[in-house]
Amino acid sequence: MASDALTAFLAYRHRLALTLFSAEAYFSVVEAAFLVLVLYLALTRAYKPRPDAHVGPSEAERASRLASWKPKPLAEPVPEDIAAACPVDVALASSAGPRVRTTTGTDLLNLAASNFLGLADDPRVTDRAQAVLRGYGCGACGPRGFLWHD
Repeated sequence: MASDALTAFLAYRHRLALTLFSAEAYFSVVEAAFLVLVLYLALTRAYKPRPDAHVGPSEAERASRLASWKPKPLAEPVPEDIAAACPVDVALASSAGPRVRTTTGTDLLNLAASNFLGLADDPRVTDRAQAVLRGYGCGACGPRGFLWHD
């Protein structure tokens, strides 16, 4: 009788060991460990600032840093002979198209415009665009000023 109980216990222990170390039990243990880790990370605060921690510079230090800050130029200065030949500040007297007229009367080729077909000034295109915008509105992808609310 004792040997039957011992055999049954050893068989049970063997089945238990096989179950625990089988692939299904291993995955269950790993999943449970990950679940505990996720819950721990979700319920704990990752950063606890010290009450005596210094947050940033004082107003006086910030003002002195800003006063002494000299930004580096984004580009090298333009030589005077090139600056005289190519004025940077050009006021346009016409709309931005493939060719523009300045306030001095000079006609220039505009290589920076997206109106290379000249359709921005066509009344048919502007009227149709306004009708579509009034009918359908503008989505979130457009500029903030384009959103119309009736």
